[in-house]
This record gives sequence, structure tokens and C-alpha cells, in this order.
Amino acid sequence: MQLKLLGLLGKAKTLALTMDNRDYQDVDYLIPRKTVEKLSGLSRATIYRLMKSGKFPRPLSIGTGAVRWRQSDVIAWQQSLAATA
Repeated sequence: MQLKLLGLLGKAKTLALTMDNRDYQDVDYLIPRKTVEKLSGLSRATIYRLMKSGKFPRPLSIGTGAVRWRQSDVIAWQQSLAATA
């Protein structure tokens, strides 16, 4: 059984439910660079510069020349900025 909820950028977020409907498990989406740019408000160059200095999460390689970021990593980065402001 699955339940669909609205997530970031209007995409559906899926929660996997157990048969007794008490335990929930969030699904962590892998998002492309363009989505990371929209969520963070940063340019491609700034994202890679911050990654090089260790101030932005690194992406996962999903194939030759293809990378994706964990949505949870980008959100955690955003929350860390709010905590230091």
C-alpha cells in the first residue's frame, strides 16, 4: 500500500506504509543539477565551487557523466544555513 503526498516543486512524494499503517518510511529522491539549482538558488559554478570547499553536498554518480544529489542532503544543507543565520 502506498500514499502519495505533494513534495518539493510539486512532485509526488511517496511514503511506503506497512500493512498495519503505523510505520512510515520516507523515500529519498535523487535530483538532477537543474533541480538543485532551483532549490538552492545557486548557479552551477557556485554549486561546484562550494562542493570543492566542502560547503555543499557532493552528488552521487549514477552512470557515465551523470550525477544526482540526494534531496535530503540538499534540504539538510539549506537547514544548516538557516541554523547559522
